[in-house]
Amino acid sequence: MVTATLSALSARLVTVDLAKSGNATETADYMLASMITILAGDQSGSTTLVAKQDNLSENDEEVIITGSCTDGTCSGTSTKMVTIVDTTAPPTVTLSADPMMIHETGATTSALIMATL
Repeated sequence: MVTATLSALSARLVTVDLAKSGNATETADYMLASMITILAGDQSGSTTLVAKQDNLSENDEEVIITGSCTDGTCSGTSTKMVTIVDTTAPPTVTLSADPMMIHETGATTSALIMATL
């Protein structure tokens, strides 16, 4: 949940624009609205930040959210960082060899070793 809170009540509808940055990719790693609306007479409004499961084993990623009013209904900016923690288990490795046996005959013999994730 991302919440925008005003320092005081406003008699006007306030639109807080949300700029997003960081190393997480919007739509691939997360979903977040582009604005929060605070109704006249309210002091805060919220929207939901949704992390998306991607089945990739990867490092944790960050979403940096900066809220500001570009329509003059409020002033200042506020920035927060949210970490998306990866919950996908890392892959395991399996080795295979073909052929499984080679002879020490003095002739050049090779075996193909494959690593599979």
